[in-house]
Amino acid sequence: MNRSVAARWAGEFTVIVFGVLVALGVDDWNARRQDRELERSLLDRMQAELSADGADLATAAADAQLRLRVLDAVLAGLGDETAQTRMRLQENDSLFSPSRRDSLRALAGRSLWASPDVEARPLGGFQYRPEFDLSSTAYQEMIATGAVRILKDNALRAAVMSYYQLAEDQGGNEQRQMGYNDRLEDALVSIGVAAGDDISLVDLVAAARRVPTFAVEARRAQTNIRMQAVYYSRIEVGRLQLEEVIRDYRAGR
Repeated sequence: MNRSVAARWAGEFTVIVFGVLVALGVDDWNARRQDRELERSLLDRMQAELSADGADLATAAADAQLRLRVLDAVLAGLGDETAQTRMRLQENDSLFSPSRRDSLRALAGRSLWASPDVEARPLGGFQYRPEFDLSSTAYQEMIATGAVRILKDNALRAAVMSYYQLAEDQGGNEQRQMGYNDRLEDALVSIGVAAGDDISLVDLVAAARRVPTFAVEARRAQTNIRMQAVYYSRIEVGRLQLEEVIRDYRAGR
């Protein structure tokens, strides 16, 4: 009798244990499935945001490049030998060449040029300030909810953290340089013009020649613009690296 009861209890215990293990296995499978779905959703959004970052960086870089070229043209007209040398070195891809205009349009995804003849209206593109706005809602959600844990691949997790940390750090550097925009626009006002004005390069140089301090402000602005361009370049390198890591990771799944 005791043996029969013990056997029945052992059988019932085995069934219970088996049921619990099955339930735990189902829960674990379901949790892994939910993690995969969440990872897929976050990576989809992240890739879309990286693409948006690429377009924004291209626009910012094109805006910065335009300002550098216009300021070089003005400074060269004022007799700045360094600017004249840069203009000669860039002669085959100058500010006013159709190839340069077309490449900037393609790069930025919009026209920075208010007139097809930039020499006739060099300040046309100055209405756009070079500025990069990081798209990071997927990353911020990942950090805020702890979802970063679902990135099991070490290379992927490291690339994600590295890019957004880099972009945020460089964004802080960019903001510290942004004050030059106000100074540059004040310098333009000092010679009687403003960003976006319909004024030729010849007339712009003539106006700048009447205010000697304009050249000083223009050179300072160029220094800051070049630093911004370096920031954009660093972010773009990190962005391309993260895109590649995500593509490789998803291709290997």
